[in-house]
Amino acid sequence: MRQVKILIASFLLIPFIGLAQFSDDFTDGDFTSNPTWEGNTSDFIVNGSNEMQLNGNSVDGGISYISTSSEAMYTASWEFYVKMEFNPSSTNFCSVYLTSNNSDLTAATEGYFVKIGNTADEISLYRQDDGSASVIIDGVDDRVDMSPVDLRVKVTRDFDGNWTLMTDTLGGTDYFTEGTVFDDTYSSSDYFGVYCKYTSTRWDLFYFDDFVVTGDPYTDIDAPEYQSYQILDNQNIVLFFNEDLDATTALDVSNYLINNSIGNPQTVSFYESNNSRVLLELATALSSPAEYTLQYQNIEDLNSNVITSGSFDFSYM
Repeated sequence: MRQVKILIASFLLIPFIGLAQFSDDFTDGDFTSNPTWEGNTSDFIVNGSNEMQLNGNSVDGGISYISTSSEAMYTASWEFYVKMEFNPSSTNFCSVYLTSNNSDLTAATEGYFVKIGNTADEISLYRQDDGSASVIIDGVDDRVDMSPVDLRVKVTRDFDGNWTLMTDTLGGTDYFTEGTVFDDTYSSSDYFGVYCKYTSTRWDLFYFDDFVVTGDPYTDIDAPEYQSYQILDNQNIVLFFNEDLDATTALDVSNYLINNSIGNPQTVSFYESNNSRVLLELATALSSPAEYTLQYQNIEDLNSNVITSGSFDFSYM
């Protein structure tokens, strides 16, 4: 472990570390800063070997988790060391969440995780959809049918969503490829973390170290899109968009125009406090029956992506 730690420390000094989301080898003796971990922090310690070790419920066993902020998703890499001083099973295993939209890994989350140990004694990559988990890379059976488990894992995801799961069951970096898969179900992340399920005889036999996570966060480059409209009455129309809009441009009356002498709306506001719904209050009432065309332009989302100017026809009866 000491040699690996030195290599990681040297890696962290190279100039393109700007891409790194975080790293932690616990040589600072804690997990309260650089980075800050949260969750069941009282169930983990940093031991004398500078490893994060489970220190859970010794009476009943249970589930313990710990997580930290991480937005890595695009052109990303996750690498970590795991030791378990027992042969894992369906009742004693760990999952390392590469991405999650929730800091609480016991809650309904969306993201991806590596599960180490189950009835097939394998290392597999899963996608979690709220409360349901699906295997997307089914690792080789019996890879961790051993005691102790001394394992290093590396997972990569390219820009498009191609994942590769690699492992070394000797704890080094001579990686074996468990499998590859394309999955772009989720495009963003907020957290990385560790989840342990254990019985009372395994409450302190999980160890983690050498977390190195690199990659780029999700960046919104898609312009907002108009979806539909609703006529409330002859002077109020609601426009529905697919995402929250920038208030300055979305509430600018000059960005909307209705023909047949209606003109620009008198006022524009967000409908029902929803920034993806725009209420147009007209100065001139719609006639009935009549056909109209409404034009919209120059509306931006919260990341300054500008909508493609467009129009739609509608009838008022």
